[in-house]
Amino acid sequence: MSSIPNFKLNTGAEIPAIALGTWESPNSVASDAVYEALKAGYRHIDTAAVYGNEIGVGDGIRRALKELDIKRSDIFVTTKLWCTDFLTVPSAFYTSLAKIFPGQPDAYFDLYLMHWPMAMYPGTETWDPRTNFNEVYAELEKLPKKHVKAIGVSNFT
Repeated sequence: MSSIPNFKLNTGAEIPAIALGTWESPNSVASDAVYEALKAGYRHIDTAAVYGNEIGVGDGIRRALKELDIKRSDIFVTTKLWCTDFLTVPSAFYTSLAKIFPGQPDAYFDLYLMHWPMAMYPGTETWDPRTNFNEVYAELEKLPKKHVKAIGVSNFT
């Protein structure tokens, strides 16, 4: 899969055009899928807090780093901030980071996105009209560059 093209982000980082998506994969399936995808040559893994499989994604990445001839810097990891977490950006971010990369103080995401252009009250699927997306994005901008290389939005049209 070395012929997968990359796109250049505004940060200068290169993002592989094709990613393994992990939506609806339980942890055990996500772990094996991530490992096998990396073994097959994929270098971009896409996940999200709401998928509930961040532990499995992390397990697959760690297994690949241990068993395959790849480094963390070879893998582009994208994850997303869920709509119920727009008011708790730092907490949600560090929870995701700890699930995928437990015990790794230098862990980072290559790309962290606002998942959907709608906010919901925590613990519900009820729309929260009070949320200002510019303020949420400003919170993303405050995340340490050591732990997140690029930020953005997903599903905004």
